[in-house]
Amino acid sequence: SANPGVIFKRSFNDPQGFSGGKTQWVQLAEPMQRKALFIHEGWRVRKKSGLDTSYPYPGFAETSDSPSTALSEEYYTEKITNDNFTMFLMYRPAGDDDKTIWLSLKKIDWSWFGHAKYNGSQWIIEGKTNPVPQISDTTNHPVWNGLANIAEWEPVN
Repeated sequence: SANPGVIFKRSFNDPQGFSGGKTQWVQLAEPMQRKALFIHEGWRVRKKSGLDTSYPYPGFAETSDSPSTALSEEYYTEKITNDNFTMFLMYRPAGDDDKTIWLSLKKIDWSWFGHAKYNGSQWIIEGKTNPVPQISDTTNHPVWNGLANIAEWEPVN
């Protein structure tokens, strides 16, 4: 993307005793949540945790994400987005892929929020936050069940 919301840059040395390993990025949405005031149906929510986009996440030494949400006055008059993500930097030692596994080295927790209302002629931004990544070491493996962006709109209870 031309103007990414957040950029991730890989910077590490092979763990002691290893050399020539591979890296990959894995991003989970935990959860990806959208809430919209539909014109004829009232408030509805779409919320799901899971893999964000694809496995592995695109990119090598550097990757980025530009979270966004579509606004459509044809369907709704207000929309709130509150997405939470964890990006993992994974490492696989050199050698036979059948005999080595991916290991988690780092995780980066980040989120973004946006709130917009349609006033009859244009969308007005009511509030927003920019990503503030928090990086930490980890040995926990990313676990997911499906894609986060595949969720149906459901009524808000």
